[in-house]
Amino acid sequence: MIEKKWWHAWRWTRPAAVAVAVFIAAVFKVLYDQKVLTDAKWPPVKGVLTWTLVATAALVCIDSVLKARTEFRRPALNERRLAVHKPVLGMLVALSIVIDEKVTELGGNVYVVRKGFVRSGLRVGREARLHRIERVRLSDYPQPSSVRFARGKGAIGKCWDSNRPEHVDLFPRSRRWASKEITEEQWSKIPDGTKCGFSRQEFIEVVGKYAEVFAMPIKGPTGDFIGCLAVDRIYDDQSQHKILLDSQPVKVVVNDTAAGLAELVNGR
Repeated sequence: MIEKKWWHAWRWTRPAAVAVAVFIAAVFKVLYDQKVLTDAKWPPVKGVLTWTLVATAALVCIDSVLKARTEFRRPALNERRLAVHKPVLGMLVALSIVIDEKVTELGGNVYVVRKGFVRSGLRVGREARLHRIERVRLSDYPQPSSVRFARGKGAIGKCWDSNRPEHVDLFPRSRRWASKEITEEQWSKIPDGTKCGFSRQEFIEVVGKYAEVFAMPIKGPTGDFIGCLAVDRIYDDQSQHKILLDSQPVKVVVNDTAAGLAELVNGR
């Protein structure tokens, strides 16, 4: 786990660290070659230059090794992703038959619990969030949102909080608020139940995309929540209000898929 956390942190900071180290080493070398910095002016200059070049060479070497490691592991990562993708796609096809809806109207997302760095004001800490590892949709619309789900936020966050299946009917709020710029004053008057834990900007981004969402927990060997399988149905402003994802046959299909995914996503 420690290695995994270190690797994720280094993956994001590595390009900047290597670039800064190379720049510093180059500046030192030029200043030394041009005799701007000399032993007479600054006695430690030769030693500092030597260690700067050595450290930079080591950093570049480590960077190359890690890049090679990533390329070596890529086929295995693709295989694992495909292993998750296939059952979710099969689930969407099965659901389209069960609810008599086009498969292009449905989408499936798989989330796992991960800890990441979160900033609140001047404070930075680690907090558990749901990280999406797979998204399956056979249409270009809607595009994925940038919402980061926490406990209690939306059907997915509710599922995490309760460790139980959760269904949210989004049709009424989509019909009311889709394609509208919601002012702060309007936002303050919207009931908390309608907001579903979203911020105003998140609500504006999401509302109007989906008619309903059904979320099923993915559980570990001891029944603990390790992730979530979410199914959504696209909102169509020309259609009538109907609920299709809250039936027992749907729950059986999604639950069976979530149970099959548990071993694949455990520990990811």
